[in-house]
Amino acid sequence: MKIGIITFHDTTNFGSLLQTTGLFAFLNQHYRNVEVIDYQCEAIIRKELPMKNINYFKLKDVLKTILIYPPIKRKYKEMERFSNENLNISKNQYFKENIEKSNEIYDCFVVGSDILWHEHITEYDSTYFLNFANRNKSKISYATSLGLDNEDLTDWQKQMSNKYLSCFNYISVREPNALNELEDITKKKINVVCDPTILIEKKYWLKFIKNIENKKYVLIYFRDEKNMVFDFARKIAKDNGLKVLFINNGKENQNIQNIWPESIEDFLSLIFNAEYVVTASYHGVIFSLLFNKEFYYFNRNYKGRMENLIEISGVTNRNLEFIKYDKKLLEEKIDYNLVNRNINKFRVESQKLLLGFIGNDGK
Repeated sequence: MKIGIITFHDTTNFGSLLQTTGLFAFLNQHYRNVEVIDYQCEAIIRKELPMKNINYFKLKDVLKTILIYPPIKRKYKEMERFSNENLNISKNQYFKENIEKSNEIYDCFVVGSDILWHEHITEYDSTYFLNFANRNKSKISYATSLGLDNEDLTDWQKQMSNKYLSCFNYISVREPNALNELEDITKKKINVVCDPTILIEKKYWLKFIKNIENKKYVLIYFRDEKNMVFDFARKIAKDNGLKVLFINNGKENQNIQNIWPESIEDFLSLIFNAEYVVTASYHGVIFSLLFNKEFYYFNRNYKGRMENLIEISGVTNRNLEFIKYDKKLLEEKIDYNLVNRNINKFRVESQKLLLGFIGNDGK
């Protein structure tokens, strides 16, 4: 049986590549023939790989090429290098026009994770609903996300779910949002499973860690509109004699030093070596949990995924929207004995489900 994973893999987004890596690494441990299908989504190329769409007849694009794109291009090259070293990417490249040809190669299609089922992200690309897969192919969703902040599916999501998800062999999602509605539409049992970065054991990620040549620091990854992340990080740093590092390629902020990791290794190492992490990123929280860091978070958007993760992990009193900075607050350490047990339980349950999905339908 040959398994093809379809997700957002060709990207400059750390979270997207990390979740792709987690899913591939886990399946690759259990099956001999696993590939990440090199599907090129036009919307993702346009949003995340702007250097691939440079119009040299437009002055604006030329200026961007000179001033903005070089660090993004270097980051993309590093992400590409990481993918080549750690993933098995299909030799064939696919687009909407030819993705049906993948039926000649794969017996089982696994779609997931990331926000693959929201029209604002993919711009109505129904490929991620496996609309191209033949009836005799095994179709599995692992931790695919609808990207909702409430329980109501959009009209397009309802249409796609009714038309395509009903034909899936097994469906699992990353957040419980809209679970009941999705089950009503598909008439299938749907499971909530962990993000693929959690699916693979922690020791897998530790092999990418290296030392950071910086003094002790508070790390900021993603900001919120109210700058609560900035304010909180500055206060932690001031009271503990720490630097503040912000993963950012733009304008610097007062008392905050920009740092621009170009590789997955640099990104993971920045989290691993931080004294504190203050983040508005879902994967920023995940790796803070995996590396047992003291962290605080702002739930910026697509809130269901963060709420579910925090609830399952058992972490409390870390949401910046509901706490006020106090030096004594920092004395309340996260109980990582509890957190690690909770996450491991979720991991094992998710692993069993995924292996069962493929095993029950394997050839």
